[in-house]
Amino acid sequence: MMRSYRPLIAATICAMVAVGVLMLIFNPENLGIASRGDSGDGAPAWYGEDAQSEYDELAESLLSGSVALPEQPPAWLAEMDNPYDPDARDAIEAATGQSYRWDAAYHDGTYYVYFGIVPCLVYFVPFHVLSGGALLPTGIPVLVSLWLYLAGLAALLGYAARHMFAHARTSVVVISYVGAAISSGLMLAFMNASLYQIPVTASMALAIWGLYAWARAYVEGKLSFFAGGAACIALIAGCRPPLAIIAVLGLFPLVHALRKDLRGGCTACAAMVVPFLLVGAALGWYNAARFGSPFDFGAGYNLTVVDMAHHPFAWDRVPSGIWNYLLQPPVFSAAFPFLHAADLDAAWAAGSYVEPMAGGILPAFPFLWLAVCACFVQSRRLKSAVAMLLACGIVLMLLDIEMGGVVGRYQLDFAFLFAVAAAVSALAFSHQSEEAACAISQRNDGARRTMTVVSACLTCAAAIFAIAFTLFLTTPESEPTGNGYAAANPSWPSVDSSGSADS
Repeated sequence: MMRSYRPLIAATICAMVAVGVLMLIFNPENLGIASRGDSGDGAPAWYGEDAQSEYDELAESLLSGSVALPEQPPAWLAEMDNPYDPDARDAIEAATGQSYRWDAAYHDGTYYVYFGIVPCLVYFVPFHVLSGGALLPTGIPVLVSLWLYLAGLAALLGYAARHMFAHARTSVVVISYVGAAISSGLMLAFMNASLYQIPVTASMALAIWGLYAWARAYVEGKLSFFAGGAACIALIAGCRPPLAIIAVLGLFPLVHALRKDLRGGCTACAAMVVPFLLVGAALGWYNAARFGSPFDFGAGYNLTVVDMAHHPFAWDRVPSGIWNYLLQPPVFSAAFPFLHAADLDAAWAAGSYVEPMAGGILPAFPFLWLAVCACFVQSRRLKSAVAMLLACGIVLMLLDIEMGGVVGRYQLDFAFLFAVAAAVSALAFSHQSEEAACAISQRNDGARRTMTVVSACLTCAAAIFAIAFTLFLTTPESEPTGNGYAAANPSWPSVDSSGSADS
């Protein structure tokens, strides 16, 4: 049946406007249109955190023919037995008075940028060329990437609704889009649009458009969609490498093509492999130029809160990390901001690095529960695709637990995969229910509306949490240093670590 895209387009525009307005209200300094948060030393307002200038500096270095940062490390770093030991570094820094570059990759006496190069090439290098070397506010790449993600999510769900789940109700399609957009945790990006969020949001945008292209490749079999999806997914390795794990989802269109026509499937396979080879070769050259190996992305060289070069896997970090990231209920109260920091003592005791969080994504965003609808869908391929999305999300969560600790913004790595899985499951279940109801009796309208009501209720619950979460992120309670958005937004009450509010 023919379906109107107008409601979905309207919902997408509203979502994009909402993200832009919220960033404008709460984070204007990271957009470069407000001076709040300026350190007073001449640095731009969006340089309020460590490492924020690295993409700007890398852009200038690339334009001058170098892959390294221009700043020279202090001589004592090269003299250390282990320069990646944070306690030893801080002790020598205090003794010598010579500071080192935080969150830079240090290798063979040179600083490099640990964060993926693709966002720098896409956003910062062109901006530096066009502007004559002006600095790009970190919030602009984050906002553009979020807009691209929201547009890609609408494209994916709209295409699936028209070509795969044609009987799904339009109301379910729109509600699923809104629920997935909210449950992707975008407020973790636009409420603190710093450099750290740039590679993650860029990966999300590439991932969703890659999945859209592969969905079209599955249905239409065109080589351009096989190649386009592969290019998007491959480029994730140049943003946030672990997220490139979703490349396994390319097996669905590829196997489908091979089953239909072996010769055409082999051609499709080549169309998918070539972009991965080209992107892999470029990233391999970049890695080799920095660290001597095409397979070394520099994860072990980062000068950060833990010694990444000697950070062994520990099973005792896993249970507390899973609880905090997925299952921990949010802590609500009647006092502003109505949502408070979750208890992370178990994660801290297990040796994880922790930063304040507001709860696990499953109780916080109940829309994600709709992923269980896949269990009641007859299509085994749909079940497999949903299972693969969830599995990729779980693997990414485990990597974050082991490599990064328990940090709220890391939920961006995997929440969107859970959200896509939930949305697709809702569409598939609605399609199957509507198809069965039409075959049995047109009078069974009450049962046909069940999916709409359930998805709407779960989306509303997720939206309520999202509002409370946004307010939570305006307070010092959400910041590990105690310096949060309350200082930048004096119209809001401030909340100390005990949860008491000051007017």
